[in-house]
Amino acid sequence: MRPYKQMRLTASALALVAGGMIYILGRPRTLLLFWVADRIGLRRAFNTLRATHPLEEWPEWAVYSLPGGLWSLSYLLLADVLCSRLSTAMRVSLAGVIPFLGALSEVFQRFGWLPGTYDQTDLLFYLTPYLIYLCIHLSYPTYKKT
Repeated sequence: MRPYKQMRLTASALALVAGGMIYILGRPRTLLLFWVADRIGLRRAFNTLRATHPLEEWPEWAVYSLPGGLWSLSYLLLADVLCSRLSTAMRVSLAGVIPFLGALSEVFQRFGWLPGTYDQTDLLFYLTPYLIYLCIHLSYPTYKKT
């Protein structure tokens, strides 16, 4: 595997895990994730993690918006690797699916078309990785990233 491809896969995995850990450590226990964790026997592990790594001092944006941004980045990097043999236009389009859906969900929440709380910071975190990615591909359209 080429080093650049391996680096993107590693960064994708790290972003996925980091977003998940922030979610587990800092989000309210009333979320569906914690109900599922209870059902599959992960309650003790989650409680231990939360007790030993509290996020009370973290800013609200880091606990509530950063995980979505990290997951958006994770998908984007993985999609870029999996689609590396496609044209730049196709790769950029496919990499934008999850960031676009995340942003769309925020817009829908804003108008009450989807349950949840609209947050401009969430919108920013969903879109920023994609906008950076898009700028890179527009700046270097012929740079083949396999």
